[in-house]
Amino acid sequence: MELAFKISGALISLFALYKIVIEAIVAKSNRRREEYKFAKEFIADLNTEDTHPYLIESGFLALSGKPLPPLEIRYIMSLNQPMEATILRLSSQKYMNFDNENSGYVWIKRCQKKYIRSFIRRLYIIGYVVFGFIATSPMFINYTMLKEYIVAIYVVSFSIFAVYCLLNHQKLGDAEKLHKITNKA
Repeated sequence: MELAFKISGALISLFALYKIVIEAIVAKSNRRREEYKFAKEFIADLNTEDTHPYLIESGFLALSGKPLPPLEIRYIMSLNQPMEATILRLSSQKYMNFDNENSGYVWIKRCQKKYIRSFIRRLYIIGYVVFGFIATSPMFINYTMLKEYIVAIYVVSFSIFAVYCLLNHQKLGDAEKLHKITNKA
């Protein structure tokens, strides 16, 4: 009797889990359809010259989650790969600026030379390795004299620096990809 209750409980749990997964998939599919319809309307508005800049900015904000100036939005949407360019641009804002006069992207001052960008990327990798090693050092070194919460703070602090270095390495790489995409167009 007890086994029957366990089996029925497991089956009910599996059914509930199945229902949640299916609803999530359907909701995601419906959301993508809505995004497609909105993007289609946005592109149609973007192609008309009399569309107010506020509508362009707010439409792009609704699509991407981050605002950009209307000239830059028109430029991104004119590229061969606008979705990838949008993703790369939003990731690489720290390293590239939009040049309104030439309608293109330019490197910020400190990143204009390729060898400097390469050096910065290497520094980020070195920082990731060093901070990652420091963060994981309590696994290799015995810290019995310290309290557990101090070791936890130590690990979390250096882990944050390691992740920061890794993310900035990726952002600089995204900026280089964006530069390649926009120079081909």
